[in-house]
Amino acid sequence: MLVHYGRRRQIHFTDKSHPLMGILSLLIGVAVWLSMIALCLYSYAAGGSAGIVLGVLGILTFAAAIVGFVFAVKCYKKEDIYVITPVIGCALNSTMIIICVILYVLGAV
Repeated sequence: MLVHYGRRRQIHFTDKSHPLMGILSLLIGVAVWLSMIALCLYSYAAGGSAGIVLGVLGILTFAAAIVGFVFAVKCYKKEDIYVITPVIGCALNSTMIIICVILYVLGAV
């Protein structure tokens, strides 16, 4: 239902809300991107020999991206939600999953 008050003001009555798992997916996606950027910068500063700790943190980042992607996909089944947070979370996490897989394949070769 849309109520007009003059030309500018409009009031929208809706039952839609942002799903909690979609918001978590978005936050996980942002955290994963920031941590991967930090890991890459630290590895570059160390000359590529940063040690096993960065590898473990990279794998944990990969696992977090998978969890964020699963959260975003589960939100698509819900009704009466705003889909912007799951879509952005899905995009952030899926691109990070692809980047991590490419990095690990290139590192193994």
